[in-house]
Amino acid sequence: MSWKSRVKHVIFIIFLGIFIYSTVMLGYWLIDKTLNNILNKQVVSIYDKSKIEQRNAAGNEKLIPEEDRRRQVMEPLLKINGEIVGWLNIANTRINYPVVRGKDNEFYLNHNIEKKSSKYGSVFMDYRNRDFAEFAESGKNIIIYGHNMRDGSMFGDLNLYKKEKFFRENQFINFDILGKQYKWQVFSAYVTNPGFNYIKTDFKNSIEFNKFLESIRQKSRYTNEVIADANDIILTLSTCSYEFKDARFVVHSKLIK
Repeated sequence: MSWKSRVKHVIFIIFLGIFIYSTVMLGYWLIDKTLNNILNKQVVSIYDKSKIEQRNAAGNEKLIPEEDRRRQVMEPLLKINGEIVGWLNIANTRINYPVVRGKDNEFYLNHNIEKKSSKYGSVFMDYRNRDFAEFAESGKNIIIYGHNMRDGSMFGDLNLYKKEKFFRENQFINFDILGKQYKWQVFSAYVTNPGFNYIKTDFKNSIEFNKFLESIRQKSRYTNEVIADANDIILTLSTCSYEFKDARFVVHSKLIK
């Protein structure tokens, strides 16, 4: 075999290897995507059914304490994963997911809510946000992360807030915590880098928190009439962005009392 034939043979083997690897990876991606979609639909169905059942039982609310009703709404989810702490929903987006909180901010980057390996990961809360029984007194900045998937799933639709029209017409976010409903109003959305500490959870005093609020307000692409101060609780949604290396896209909202 001449050297030219050998070179052609080697090139053929290389391209064949690349083709096989690409095919396998594509297959894995399609399977992961399909399983993720199925899981999400199943969980949404379970949660919606649980809410309907408790709503239908509302006529007995004098017999069933509110705390027990909230616990009953969460029970089907907690059977799937005991680390589920709430449910996040944003109208006019595909963001409609349970929120988990792990022991760190790494595990749920590549594990779904069944704790199985998945590149889609989960929508998860910062592990430092711990005290939710009395979160209104103990938490000032609740942070939730999700992957910016190119198919629009997970936090992919958070990018819609980059458009001014969407920002102004979709200001309300529903984030239910431990079965109790809470509504939040958006006041800031921007692209930043990890050097800006928007995921700060502890503040020494009201002055420090007000400075934080002013900094995230100033970074926003757009402004509205929503005013946040030291008496408020902030919900921060964070995902990766692609404007530059390690870019992040962040949306802040305040709890409506």
